[in-house]
Amino acid sequence: MSKTIRIATWNVERPKKTGYKAQEKNSTIIQKLNEIDADIWILTETNEIIKPEGDYYGVATPHPSHHDDGKNRTTIWSRWPVKRHLTIRAFGLT
Repeated sequence: MSKTIRIATWNVERPKKTGYKAQEKNSTIIQKLNEIDADIWILTETNEIIKPEGDYYGVATPHPSHHDDGKNRTTIWSRWPVKRHLTIRAFGLT
């Protein structure tokens, strides 16, 4: 018997922790994550405050020094533990 795994991606466009309408926008994003209820989420242009509810394990790219605190390029949230991860930065590739 096979099990279906739901994988979803979303570019959440650099949410902020504070500021004009930040809390409202972040709550809406989190609500949508929970509605879709994916087993694995791949979020790009995200922030550490954006997390689906429930038991998820997260892995994020290193924090780029030019971004605001808490922001990162990509976070993967999984219902299963992440046993190992490796981040490779490749620049100048076409």
